[in-house]
Amino acid sequence: MGHSVLIADDHPILLSGLKALIDADPDFNVVATAADGATALEKVRQIEPDVAVLDLNMPLRTGLDVLTQITASGLGTSVVVLAATASDDDIHRLVTAGAKGLVLKESAPQLLIACLRAVAAGQVWFSEEVPAIVSRQGEQKRLWRERFESLTEREIEVVRLANAGASNKEIAYALQLVEGTVKVHLNNIFRKLHVSTRAELLSRTKGQLMPMAGHSV
Repeated sequence: MGHSVLIADDHPILLSGLKALIDADPDFNVVATAADGATALEKVRQIEPDVAVLDLNMPLRTGLDVLTQITASGLGTSVVVLAATASDDDIHRLVTAGAKGLVLKESAPQLLIACLRAVAAGQVWFSEEVPAIVSRQGEQKRLWRERFESLTEREIEVVRLANAGASNKEIAYALQLVEGTVKVHLNNIFRKLHVSTRAELLSRTKGQLMPMAGHSV
């Protein structure tokens, strides 16, 4: 029967083409398809196929979300991710989350089959540049953690309030400071984190901080 495969992609034509491509190879058998991440995860839990081929960007749950849940649940399904594009950060997140393969949608069809064969055999399959990307992103994340850990408790409070959308005046009121002191704190934060604008600060720290208890802005 070949190795069982689930395919998930929200584009019907691509999903049909992938199914035909994989089913045409005697080593594989497509046992399920899904048009969104939530359905894909549900079917993986029900069927536990040998390999799941997941689109990186899907409705309801992304390929990374589904991969993370599969890994956390200890399921035996190996994951190959399909992506139209993938940033260095995307690649780092996918590899560290447990992806066994990554194939760009612009790649030749035989590369997907080669990836599936390797993954079904218990190996990993990535392009040659992926290890260097993962190493570089890991180092950048390590440096960012070190820089963030250098912030004082008061500076972290300022960052948290800024992330909540507070203006300098509102931060000053919440922390019982004068507005000039808030500006000093922000300048110190920019210097320590090596960012140059408020927008960059918010982009880099988004999702890292919990809201402050007892403060509303």
